[in-house]
Amino acid sequence: AIKVDSLSPSPYFNLGDISQNREEYEKAIEYYSKAIELAPEKDSYYYNRTTPYEELEMYAEAEADYLKAIELDPEYEDYYLNLAGLYKNNFDNADEVKTSPKARVDVINSIM
Repeated sequence: AIKVDSLSPSPYFNLGDISQNREEYEKAIEYYSKAIELAPEKDSYYYNRTTPYEELEMYAEAEADYLKAIELDPEYEDYYLNLAGLYKNNFDNADEVKTSPKARVDVINSIM
């Protein structure tokens, strides 16, 4: 068994990655969420949690995490690209998203 320092976010983040690689998406979300609870300033934690959300078709939650990652690190282009992909591929119903259509267009335009 692995002993985990309950105050360090890194083991939870790593366990999230392992769970995600095993396609155990609910578990991955739990681990990433614990890492975020311990280090809410880490943009990569939010970003990594988007994948299991998307795999479970929890698109509004994925969107929220992309937006939080962008808020924390607005210079990292991949966040915008992946968010634009989420909008393009998964939001047929405008009621599913938390942002307005104009905000979605702004995100897409910001990467063009």
